[in-house]
Amino acid sequence: MPSTPEGCKNLISKLRKDHLSGASELSRKASLVFIVFSEQTKSKNSKDYLDQLSKLGQDLIRSMPDMVPIFNLSNSIITSVENQKSSSVQGLRELTKTKAQEFFQNSLTSLDRIGDYGQKWIKDNSTILTLSFSASVLSIFKKAKEKKKNFKVIVCESRPLMEGRKLVFVLSSWGIKVTLIVDVAMGLFVDKADLILLGADGVTEKYFINKIGSYPLCLCAKERSLPVYLACEESKFIPERFRMKLEDTGGNGKVSEVYERKLENAKIYNPYFEKVPISLCTKIITEEGVLMPSEIREFFSKVRISRRFQKFTRIRLIAPERQL
Repeated sequence: MPSTPEGCKNLISKLRKDHLSGASELSRKASLVFIVFSEQTKSKNSKDYLDQLSKLGQDLIRSMPDMVPIFNLSNSIITSVENQKSSSVQGLRELTKTKAQEFFQNSLTSLDRIGDYGQKWIKDNSTILTLSFSASVLSIFKKAKEKKKNFKVIVCESRPLMEGRKLVFVLSSWGIKVTLIVDVAMGLFVDKADLILLGADGVTEKYFINKIGSYPLCLCAKERSLPVYLACEESKFIPERFRMKLEDTGGNGKVSEVYERKLENAKIYNPYFEKVPISLCTKIITEEGVLMPSEIREFFSKVRISRRFQKFTRIRLIAPERQL
């Protein structure tokens, strides 16, 4: 079996070390890996091509197992190639490149469409509370600003990586009134908000996955009967049975991000993500429109997962660079 092109190995290595880019940006970078593969592969026949393409998809998923769009990108390309496996190697190379380019472009246009749908829920003189940095959420704010709506934003800083500070910088530069708060102050400031707007790194029939702090924020919203709107591309939707469990992905930050001293009898846990019951959401804003949480199961009834990935996802996947 031909080996993975060096260009792909180098790109995957960079992806594995990227802890700052969002899920959408990371998936676009992953799509470039497939383009490089289609250009550099030495596969001699269709079977070898499909085998090596599958291995590449699995390597990408292993590099960032908690990033659902990378799973869906890999699955969509593999299933498309499986349907055309009788084609020549050149035909499969062209198909791989086309599907990867389509995914890249759709990711960009999806954010714009999410912004169009989402801005309708931002009313004049309203205050929106959010956490961390989401490209989908940012697009909604951008569209609302373009519509000349007058609104305020409260942003939880999202420790330990402080992604919220990035959002505050962007919004303030656009002339939007914004307040930055520490995460533990969300209970104090939720009374000042009219709605909660969050992004997501993954959505299943039961849960959505997002930056740590999202769950308590949603519980605060429920206590005060505030609506919670979730904004994300449909490329982040994945059936629960295929989602890499948080405890299996090693999705934790460095101990030093929490406490710099080394202690013999103390454990320090620094999770980046958590799962939140989808029932705590009021609406889910996607590039195809607005869904109710109860409509998610119907969406997943149409999803097809490659048999190669069905077997692969039963394996416990660990990302060593992300363990404590």
